Amino acid sequence: MKKIISILLIIVIILSTSCIYNKKVYEATKLEKRKQKEGKEIAEKIVECINNQDAHGIAELYCEKNKKNTELEWNIMDVIEKVDFKIDTYEVDTDGSGVTSVSDGKIVYDYSVVKIKNINGLNSDENIISLGIYWVDEDNKDIEGLYNFSIRLDDKLYKVKI
Repeated sequence: MKKIISILLIIVIILSTSCIYNKKVYEATKLEKRKQKEGKEIAEKIVECINNQDAHGIAELYCEKNKKNTELEWNIMDVIEKVDFKIDTYEVDTDGSGVTSVSDGKIVYDYSVVKIKNINGLNSDENIISLGIYWVDEDNKDIEGLYNFSIRLDDKLYKVKI
């Protein structure tokens, strides 16, 4: 009888820990899918706004904290004016660098960089648009969203001042 109880206890422990593990994997997978989908959408909107010289459209993508900056649209315009050509073709890389923190099995912080590259067929790190995005920040919800935006053209860096 003790043997059967021990075996049942082991099975219960294995099942409960595997459920917790599966939940962690599910949450991480769900976030990755969101980052890929929304990252691509944000990048496409950024390109559209650059082509239309629409600083307001880019400002709307920013996190709540940065939207409070009264000069945000002016600062964005200073950067997008540097692009004096129409972006016809590009690639979006949502697998850029980033940081993720997990606490008690829950993602509490996630930041990554989405890159718009191969602009008009130029495969070069000298011409790239970088978007810093906070996907999750449980301690500071008002920074979730687009946080940093910069354009590197011909090895010169133009960054929106916040």
